[in-house]
Amino acid sequence: MVMTWERGSVITPLTLHAAMKADPGLVEVGGHTYLSGLAQAAPALANVRDLARILHDLAVRRALRHVDVEFLWELARAIPAAEASEGNSIEAGRDITKVTALLSDAIDSGKGEIAEALRPLYIDYLAKHGAGS
Repeated sequence: MVMTWERGSVITPLTLHAAMKADPGLVEVGGHTYLSGLAQAAPALANVRDLARILHDLAVRRALRHVDVEFLWELARAIPAAEASEGNSIEAGRDITKVTALLSDAIDSGKGEIAEALRPLYIDYLAKHGAGS
């Protein structure tokens, strides 16, 4: 499958099934039915933005509850790069020069493409600290 991916081909449950139909390990875990279940369990592309917003809300609320200035500062420092990765270079430049803007952005960074770009930061934070109080 690595060679398939490196050629730029799309890997789907069907291409996996064709490549692995004789693999005893795949048969053991449920074969094509298992792969189809994995594909159905993956979040739909339309839901990715919603997931990013939810992760933002959980991470920021937890950080605020626990006065986790370290996370909020890390988030604030990551926002300019996230802005730039989404083509918002003017906003990224402003954020770098204004600490108050960074802190404000940290609280409000759960919206749209910025939240999506920061999703790995939220996941890492919540994995380390949990979403609960």
